[in-house]
Amino acid sequence: MISGFSIEAEQSQITLQNGDTDTVKVNISKEAGFNESIAFSSNPISGITVVFAPQEVQPSDNFTNLILTAEPLAVPGDYQMIVTGT
Repeated sequence: MISGFSIEAEQSQITLQNGDTDTVKVNISKEAGFNESIAFSSNPISGITVVFAPQEVQPSDNFTNLILTAEPLAVPGDYQMIVTGT
């Protein structure tokens, strides 16, 4: 984590069926005086498409949307995703 902000997903767990898409809001808490853009990324998970909308937030933004899509042939299972803001 970069000093000056923290991020937290509104949902800590979601369930997707093959072909499903779900959106999770990721909130940004900023310390006083923090005034930089933040770019989001995550670890790759086979069979899951990950999109951040927007991928880079501006200093005035307080959240991004994490959009997850399970591909039709994704292997069922429990997966851990790590979201990073830099």
